[in-house]
Amino acid sequence: LNNLIKGKGGYYKLKGIPYGIIINLDNQTKITLRHKLMNKILDDGEETYAWIGTKIDGIYIGFKKKYILKLEKVAREKKSSQ
Repeated sequence: LNNLIKGKGGYYKLKGIPYGIIINLDNQTKITLRHKLMNKILDDGEETYAWIGTKIDGIYIGFKKKYILKLEKVAREKKSSQ
């Protein structure tokens, strides 16, 4: 994944899809993340921009506060169901 992101990262468009999100790196390169919990973060068809940065052996997504709050809610729900 590190080879797909230029430098330390940048802002990229994310779009919600059924059971996941798509990160549009450019017109030809996309990363698809699939998991049913992703639609609790980004609704199907919803679009936003996020910072996609590189780290050793991977990438990270720097979501806006609106989405961080949703991620925290999902984490709390997941923790309480275990």
